[in-house]
Amino acid sequence: MALCTVTAAELHDHITAKVTEGRQQIDDVGFSLQSSNTCTIKYDVTTENNVEAHEFCDLQHPYTLKSFKHGRKTECVIIAEMECGAEVLIGNRCFSYGAEDVYSEGERICKSVSKDHVFHKVSSTFEQKWIATFFSRLGLLWVQNTKSDVKDLSTARLGEGMILTNDQGRAAPGNSDKYVVVLRKGSLAHLKPGVLAPMLTNRKLTVLCSRPAKPRQEYFTSVANRMKEVGYKITMAKDLDQFERPFTVIRGLHSFEIKSDFDAGTQRLHKSCEAFESGYAATPYDFHNPEDFKKVLKEAAVNIVAVPGRRRPSVKTQNLQDCRKDPNFKEARKQFIFDVKRNDKIIEKNALNDSFWAKSFPDRTCADMPRVALAFTQNGLVDVPNIARLFVVCTFGGAPSVKADDGSDACSPLADFNAATKTCKCRTGFDDIRDTKLFATTAHDKSLAPGTVCINCNKKKEMDVFFIMDASNKDTGFYGWSIVKCLRITLAYYGAQVRLLLLGGDDGIRHDTGKFAPAEWNVKLKDEWFGLKQDEYMSELKGLKLKPGLERAFKELDGRVSARKLLIMLLDDEPGDIKEALESLNKLITGTESRIDRFVASRLGHKKENLKKLSTTGEVYKIGDDFKSACIIGTKVTDLMLRLHCTL
Repeated sequence: MALCTVTAAELHDHITAKVTEGRQQIDDVGFSLQSSNTCTIKYDVTTENNVEAHEFCDLQHPYTLKSFKHGRKTECVIIAEMECGAEVLIGNRCFSYGAEDVYSEGERICKSVSKDHVFHKVSSTFEQKWIATFFSRLGLLWVQNTKSDVKDLSTARLGEGMILTNDQGRAAPGNSDKYVVVLRKGSLAHLKPGVLAPMLTNRKLTVLCSRPAKPRQEYFTSVANRMKEVGYKITMAKDLDQFERPFTVIRGLHSFEIKSDFDAGTQRLHKSCEAFESGYAATPYDFHNPEDFKKVLKEAAVNIVAVPGRRRPSVKTQNLQDCRKDPNFKEARKQFIFDVKRNDKIIEKNALNDSFWAKSFPDRTCADMPRVALAFTQNGLVDVPNIARLFVVCTFGGAPSVKADDGSDACSPLADFNAATKTCKCRTGFDDIRDTKLFATTAHDKSLAPGTVCINCNKKKEMDVFFIMDASNKDTGFYGWSIVKCLRITLAYYGAQVRLLLLGGDDGIRHDTGKFAPAEWNVKLKDEWFGLKQDEYMSELKGLKLKPGLERAFKELDGRVSARKLLIMLLDDEPGDIKEALESLNKLITGTESRIDRFVASRLGHKKENLKKLSTTGEVYKIGDDFKSACIIGTKVTDLMLRLHCTL
């Protein structure tokens, strides 16, 4: 049963809200795929049969189509089986964008976003449509596509020998096999949104990046059911994230790669599982309880399978010739590792966990070849020769939740890992946050390991800023209001979208501008900022409740696409519901996918411990009684905005 029912018009309103405000969640019209996962949309469109209904429904949204119903009013049930946090979910990938640069820098730009991000290559007209929908405000985006892989995609008709030459879509004679995706009509070339077009390669444009989306439980269940329908025997078992994920035994004879007597390559095992969505060969690390690995084999009536594990090739120990078992088997476990496939990367994990192993293994007993490969039996892990040919267990639906043993996962995407010293170092041109002079650092910054946070300010400027403001009759100079005025240039510089909320009234919210407004450079001094007028700010009563405004701010910021989100609280004094507000804040922090930084300043409460708990840094700044003091607070906010821009 669907968890919400909406009309087609409401879904259209939601998509429009996403385009105009950069929203990710469906909450503008009273429902959210991020929280309820499933929604039914009814269209005033007649479809004659299920084939027509399926084709129609599949075109109306960027999520997963769960079911459909034909008739005078076509009914589509959609489900969000994946999640992306603050990024945009399209299909099974999360989309964001990096800094402006030339085409050749695309991969580097995306890797600076995270290690999992790649320079995106558009693969379908479905992607083209929804990329153009969600990123229309950006105009043009570099994509990884070249002329050789756009044959089945929608491309611009520019004419023979014509390419785009600027960010306005101007076409001119030229030669290029590098492509951009057009996000809105070119002002000169009259291009259809979503089409791909060749672009002059030395143009600096925003780069489109993507990464695999994180599966929800619904996705694992869905792919498992699809595989059952085509005849696979599936066993569900909990992984390290406590998700029930699918496992199946592939009964062909699968081999290790033999590079020498003491080496067992594992790539073939993983390739045997690549036919499945995000498939790879399972190891004990794919199970919350290793006993469930044994259950997979028992349900398949199989005693032994190959796993992508091996002895380190530097170990040249021969088998015991008299066929005895190795009395030092526990010490020998240190010599074995697993090659775990995480997305497109292989990471090494140790095999030290005693619960993985069968009793008294590895035994190094006699065999035709050294026992340098690993297999799993109904009794646990065993060592086998690299000439073994065995079945393999595949798991699929998403990457494993594991980190490399060497510590390299702790490195910033902008740092290099030294395998010998097991340390990270920021690359040339990127400050380490521990010693940067760009902005004020904290004791926590200086306590971080080297190379874990590297500073990169070469990004597209974008930020969402939500002000919670309080006022009282004693605030004769309106200095909270003045802080916002002092920040107008900074907000414009960082491309901020700004929303303001005033505390007060019976429900705790006296006024809310209701939308995020863009900060503009060419703003003249006036008595209205971002939709809030000065006479609305004036009050004879201060706000007594913070909790309602705090909860609204978190909800609205969490629904924004931008990775940089800032909540600024400018308070008169400690609100009367501070304990309730702090309890709510703790729940909001743990229950919100987005990172939301919090800045707090107060006219009277800057020394109060409870207000310090509202702030991300634990600091509360004093709002002074003149315009100069207000602008000093503005410099503190500016410093924080620089920090967010360069570190997120």
